[in-house]
Amino acid sequence: MTEGLTFRQGGWRYLVPNGLTATNLTFGTISCFYAIYGNAYLAGWFILLAVCFDRFDGAAARALRATGRFGVEFDSLADLVSFGVAPAMMIFASLVQDPAYDYSSPGLPRTLLFAACGFYVLATAFRLARFNVFAQASGSDIYFGLPSPAGAATVVTGYLLLLKYSSDPNAY
Repeated sequence: MTEGLTFRQGGWRYLVPNGLTATNLTFGTISCFYAIYGNAYLAGWFILLAVCFDRFDGAAARALRATGRFGVEFDSLADLVSFGVAPAMMIFASLVQDPAYDYSSPGLPRTLLFAACGFYVLATAFRLARFNVFAQASGSDIYFGLPSPAGAATVVTGYLLLLKYSSDPNAY
């Protein structure tokens, strides 16, 4: 309803929260690139930065009274990349490239890894879609279950700790 405002009418307010969401999405994308190039450590840190910016965008939107459907949908798409695809890619790429595991050749272990990472992405997408539909229908912002940024932060922090304290000195 108010998202059609021009800059002269106060539409500039939407630039701040949407810019923070774009930063979240950018960090999630950069994390995917680092995962592809085999740097799980930096990939994980970019996901954690995306978590911080995800928190800031909602707070900025509420403070500036710049909430709207576009921001909700944009935030969900950014969250899917940053907290669904990026953690799955980080773990998948890290394990496939590790010679200690047998994930590089076709077979059951790699298929199970594909399935686990795919399931994580699907669960994140389902969670985000369910929240958006429920929030729109009820007008409530109450979370049921684990929010996707918290889930990603838990997975990534745990994996980074495993990398840091593994017996392999070249883990990160």
